[in-house]
Amino acid sequence: MDVENRSRSGRRPRWEQAVSDTILHGGSCFGGQLGFRKGCGDHDAGAEEAGLPLRPTDLLVFRTAKGGTPLMQSQQTIGIDLPLKALVWEDADGTTSLAHNDPAYLAHRHNLAESTSPVTAALLGALKSIAAKATSVP
Repeated sequence: MDVENRSRSGRRPRWEQAVSDTILHGGSCFGGQLGFRKGCGDHDAGAEEAGLPLRPTDLLVFRTAKGGTPLMQSQQTIGIDLPLKALVWEDADGTTSLAHNDPAYLAHRHNLAESTSPVTAALLGALKSIAAKATSVP
């Protein structure tokens, strides 16, 4: 997985904040970001239902027709990687992390037209902004 949201040291940002707090704090970050609408996937709840242990692990799903549609107009196969997502998880040490794919990587993966570069750049900017707000201490 290519992880874009990296600190200057090249590592994923980590912070001492619970996954649920990160999700709640991040939830206020979606307005105005290219029409983003948030959805969630609670992986640890699914594991619990199956009787399996899993530390807190949530998938944030960002739906934006303004961003995704132009990419799919260029190459419909990118639909397999849309909507954009970010994973928030707690590791064995109790540290919460957030990761997401770089939209430019997805564009390259699906051989999108160069004309989609402004869209992928805007999507990356929105993801970085959401990630920064979600991972900041409230």
